[in-house]
Amino acid sequence: MTQVEPLTAERAIAPAGKDLLNSPPRQQSSNAETKGHKLLHEKQLQVKFTPMPLEITEIRSLRNLITVVNDWELCNPERGAGTHWIWYRGQPVENDAVPGAERPDFVARAKEYQAHRNPFYLEQIINAEFRRSGASFFMDDTDLVRIYLLAQHYGLPTRLMDWTTNPLAALFFTVCEKDNDNGKLFVAKSNRFSETSPRFPTNERNREVIATVKFLFQGGKKPDNPGIIPLHPALRFPRMMRQGSCFTLHMPDAQPLKFIEGGKPDGFQFPRSYLIPKGSCKKDLRDELRRMGVTWAALFPELDYVTKEIRASFNLEPITEAFKKAAITTDN
Repeated sequence: MTQVEPLTAERAIAPAGKDLLNSPPRQQSSNAETKGHKLLHEKQLQVKFTPMPLEITEIRSLRNLITVVNDWELCNPERGAGTHWIWYRGQPVENDAVPGAERPDFVARAKEYQAHRNPFYLEQIINAEFRRSGASFFMDDTDLVRIYLLAQHYGLPTRLMDWTTNPLAALFFTVCEKDNDNGKLFVAKSNRFSETSPRFPTNERNREVIATVKFLFQGGKKPDNPGIIPLHPALRFPRMMRQGSCFTLHMPDAQPLKFIEGGKPDGFQFPRSYLIPKGSCKKDLRDELRRMGVTWAALFPELDYVTKEIRASFNLEPITEAFKKAAITTDN
């Protein structure tokens, strides 16, 4: 008759499986079976630890970008509601994200043109001059919002700031040039640009948009309740459709945008920015994007950008340098 070993205090508090590991093997078990049982129980006793992924502050690869995009899209309660809620903006230099009419150099110049203590006078006169000088190019010179969008498109300083619904396009604009400077990728939920007066994305026919632009053409009073208006424009140019173009309209006296550095979006989904390191990181990202078909020619379906892409893909000198050399040759 088999004798049962009495239960002791030491055996009672031993971890599960420890007694089995320390007890002699049963007579009918082979050494191989005993070793197998021991390895199995040792594996069961191990504590499995999976480290939590670190929050991303820098984007060094497309994998990093995909992680950021998923963090934003998956925490968005309105996802799948028929519109692109998450917007992206890429800058090749590590500057603040501000529209042209609010950048320091333009603000300094505007102070020289103040008339009757009107800080918006320079904006108003250049917008009026654009409308007058470009009248032959406008289908309707009374459509001020459309004229204002054209002014932005052709490089006039405005209160419009470019965004895109395409994160690959935003990353391209971040790494396309200025390899010696850090770049910045900005991400925001389109109805959360302002904590104090959030607005939903709208179109060119919105009354607040019309009133703001009218004031900027010297045609009305300054709108009340200043804020940042997310704007879905009519996609009049092929490049706008390719790039997923959208804008924020920064009303006069609106508070500037504030961004949190890196990390995952929180409950309110404050706008955030992510660093793209200078140097080889930018070049590596450009190569990754080119392999994915994101190029100058893809985003700008125009001949001058086709040639720009050919130069970039064959590591030829920039177009501006070629123009300089041509000018020197002509002068000589």
